[in-house]
Amino acid sequence: KFSPAKEDFCSFDGVECRDLYDRNDLGLDTNLFPGSRFEWCIYAAVFNDFEEAIILDVDAVPMGDVSSLFQFPKYLETGQLFYADIWGSDTRSWGETTHAKSKLWGLIGLKPYNLREQESSIIVINKRKVWKELNVVLHFTRFKQLMDDKPPRGYRRIVYGDKDVWRLSWSLLRSEFYMALPFVLGKKRVKHDKEEFCRESFGHIGQDETSVLFIHQPKTLQAPYIDYLSHGFVDPRCPGETSYTENHCRHCISNETVPYDYKTGKFLKPLSSRWQLHKCTKHCDFESDRA
Repeated sequence: KFSPAKEDFCSFDGVECRDLYDRNDLGLDTNLFPGSRFEWCIYAAVFNDFEEAIILDVDAVPMGDVSSLFQFPKYLETGQLFYADIWGSDTRSWGETTHAKSKLWGLIGLKPYNLREQESSIIVINKRKVWKELNVVLHFTRFKQLMDDKPPRGYRRIVYGDKDVWRLSWSLLRSEFYMALPFVLGKKRVKHDKEEFCRESFGHIGQDETSVLFIHQPKTLQAPYIDYLSHGFVDPRCPGETSYTENHCRHCISNETVPYDYKTGKFLKPLSSRWQLHKCTKHCDFESDRA
């Protein structure tokens, strides 16, 4: 049963609500798990009635008209747009699926290469064009031992939820995909560890590679505050230079770290971001070494 607030939302004309906890409401058989945690994003993408969709987590804040992405030539080419996370095969910590020794390279039969992990809070897809890939995403979602289940059934930290399931599905099928690099908007590092990642807020581009289209807020926050977005960061618990402690690292996003014009979406210094096309070349498969 939906809460009163959800019932009010579902009363709008043309809105159909589905209970992600109920497999019957989704038309799933018993071989698929009902939504419990990370599956929600995937179920929302697969089981909505739209042919084209932009799936956003609550920590992905649009800073402009996102509908233009549906006319983006790169999107029209591949039927999708992905966004990269801070972590990758060349970062010191937290990298889970892209480092050379990750078991997932063997799962998808691909030679390791230098890339970022995926930030799954923003997914742009044409379901008709990528329906095959979507079904692989849904297939991976069935196996909770892949997505952060606890030992002995699962292998913790191979894939943390749905984070990289999208990219892995495209790679398994050798489908080309575009993924945009992130860029830092605001940050504060502490003296005891200059390389520590201290809850930076980072942004993502759209068609215009010089403007911010999305801001990704730290996971510790509850909701975005527009007054802070005008400065390019979203931490309401750190006004000025105040900081707080979490995971042995003092976090804060400093005031005016990166001057940003909210009206134009422009920064005073150029952004370091671009779209990258990922595709399997002749020698990308493990099997090519034995050919």
